[in-house]
Amino acid sequence: PDLKDQAAALREPLYRQAVSYLLRYRKDDLGQAVRLFNQILKSSGDFAPAHGGLAEARALRFLWGWEPDPERLRQALDSGKKGVELGPDLAETHLGLGLACMAADRYTPALAELDRAVEIDPGSFRAHLYRGMVLRGLRRTEEAGAEATRLLQIDPSSAAAWSLLGDYYQDSLRFDVARESYLTAALLDQRLFWPRQGLAATYQKQLNYGAAAKTYDATEHDFPEEQLRVRILEASLLIATQNYEEALRLYEAISEKEIFSPPLLRRLMLAGRAYALEKLGSAEKAEYYWTQLVEEFPPDFDGAVRDREVVSRGYEGLVRYHDGKGDRRRATDLLEKACRQGGMDYTLPTA
Repeated sequence: PDLKDQAAALREPLYRQAVSYLLRYRKDDLGQAVRLFNQILKSSGDFAPAHGGLAEARALRFLWGWEPDPERLRQALDSGKKGVELGPDLAETHLGLGLACMAADRYTPALAELDRAVEIDPGSFRAHLYRGMVLRGLRRTEEAGAEATRLLQIDPSSAAAWSLLGDYYQDSLRFDVARESYLTAALLDQRLFWPRQGLAATYQKQLNYGAAAKTYDATEHDFPEEQLRVRILEASLLIATQNYEEALRLYEAISEKEIFSPPLLRRLMLAGRAYALEKLGSAEKAEYYWTQLVEEFPPDFDGAVRDREVVSRGYEGLVRYHDGKGDRRRATDLLEKACRQGGMDYTLPTA
């Protein structure tokens, strides 16, 4: 056969192998998926599922901090749009674009694309998984739980499905079953970071700080490539236990030039560092980080509720600072600016 026929014959098996890499949700496997999707597109540039798969793989690498380059995220969005253009009736193209939109903090179009993917293929595991992730980010907790249940009907042995179920129970404050769900996920896949992070967060929300600390320590040991993410979460535990000096030491060990993905990690770092400085009596230094947090936040943000909550703390910190300095005019200006930001969660003074 000529090379063109050979490439066409290889397209489907290469695509199936790329998808199998996707479903492992690990850094190296996602890199292999990107390589294979690109290989397919070199000879079959009009193969819509490969464009969708490339968008999906790049978005996952961005969401999990393995490829924080904004240019790669833009490429993911471009691939997703190209896939939908070429294959508007394929669930694979809509879920790829939907996940890329989620990674770019564009939750409104993300949910629309994932709704369409589920409509086209009600049995698509990945479409339900990513839809559940978006719904969780929007705090539509019961809907996210329904997606987790559907995932376990499709594949009861999936560690990702059990992890999403753990997230649902954690958000519902049902901590015992959240723990069991995360432990089941970790048993099914010991190399998946998601359930380990969820387990530590559950212990922390339960105020079982000792168990949370041990889980963070074990996670950092078992997942050295996740050290940055784990240390930001460890610092939040130290803040919760009022160990502000140790929390600040962890924050200061992270370069301010570090590129984070998703951006929530940087927002958590800035907020935590500002709060620790404020509690340690360094109000001026705290104001610097509160200001960075607020000024970096996009005015047209369309992402998760958690990001908005963190930035809300930034406005609160700035109002406290300027009130404490007797600069009521500046505090009022900040209040007005804060109130123009949609979807925020404030406990701001109004008197």
